Parts: sequence; C-alpha cells; structure tokens
Amino acid sequence: MSAPPAGAYPVLYANDEEFPIGGSKVVRHSTNDVVTLIGAGVTLHACIAAAERLSGSGIACRVIDLYTVKPVDTRTLREASDGHRGEVRDC
Repeated sequence: MSAPPAGAYPVLYANDEEFPIGGSKVVRHSTNDVVTLIGAGVTLHACIAAAERLSGSGIACRVIDLYTVKPVDTRTLREASDGHRGEVRDC
C-alpha cells in the first residue's frame, strides 16, 4: 500500500471539531469488531485503509484516532481491549 502524496489525505473532521487534551475519537466501529486499529495523524489514514481492506475479507475493525498520546485516553483503549478478550498487541 503506497501513501498518497503529501496533503492528499481526506479531511475527516469539520473545522470546528473539538479535540480535548487526553481524548481520542472512535472513527469506525460495529458490533462485530474483532480487532482495533489505533492511529494518529497520517497513520490514522493507514488504519482506515487497512480496516477497509480487512472488511473485504470479513474482518470487522474498530478504528481509533488517538490524537493525544500524553495523556493517553486509557478509558477508550480499555473499552476497545475489553471487546477483544482483553488482548493488546504491539505490532
């Protein structure tokens, strides 16, 4: 998968969207999610693209925009982990 040219990423939020410090946003989810993909900035777009590809194989994915990494939104990450048997993997 190649990245689009700089500045060619789609706009995901309205100009007046609020981003509280320590927060995150779930940008894609379903009741059938079996994996959560977490990204920030450009990597969020890679997560969205990966979720699209995986959905073509029948794998439902939640995608989280972790726009603040310090402090991290542990509540949202814990909720996502609980939906996947509590497993967290680094890749």
